[in-house]
Amino acid sequence: MKIHVRRTATHEAERICAIIRRSIIEVCESDHENDPKKLDTLLQHHDLMQIQSWLTADDTIGLLAMIDEQPVGAGFIRLTGEIILCCVLREALNRGIGTILLEALMEIAANHGIDRVFLTSTGTAKTFYEYHGFTACGAPCAFHGTTGYPFNKSLHPTHDLAHDHRRHPHFVRPK
Repeated sequence: MKIHVRRTATHEAERICAIIRRSIIEVCESDHENDPKKLDTLLQHHDLMQIQSWLTADDTIGLLAMIDEQPVGAGFIRLTGEIILCCVLREALNRGIGTILLEALMEIAANHGIDRVFLTSTGTAKTFYEYHGFTACGAPCAFHGTTGYPFNKSLHPTHDLAHDHRRHPHFVRPK
C-alpha cells in the first residue's frame, strides 16, 4: 500500500467533490445527525461550483491524498493560512492519511512564509486537530448548518527547553 499526497488539477473537480461530499455524508454523521436540512446546508457549501472556485483561485492550493493511485482524501489551504478543508473517506480513516494530508497543508503554508494556520473544525474532527497541536481560538460558532470550532496552530512554536522538563535534553525520566 503506497500512501502519498499530490497537488490537485483543475480537471479533477468532480472527483474531488465526490470525495468531499462522501466524507461529509459518511464521516461527519455526528455533525449533521442525518438531519436532511443540516446535511443539505453542509453539502451546499461543498458543491461542484465551490470546489471549482478553490481549484482556480490564485490564493488557494488543493491536495489529494492517494492510496495506490486511488484518491481517498482532499485538502485545501488559502495562502492566508486558512485550512479550508481536510477530509478523508471512511475507509481511509485511522490509517494516518489525515495526518499526512494535514502535515502537507501545513508544509505548504510554511513554505509560503505563513507562521500560523487556522481553521474551523467540525465536531467530528475536533479531537483530530487537538491531537495535532491545534488550540481553540474562539467560541463554537455556526458553521454551514452545524457547529464549528475555531482553531489555530503556530508553525514555528518556540519551547524553552530549560523550563520544559519533558523536552529537556538532559532530563532522565524516573524509573
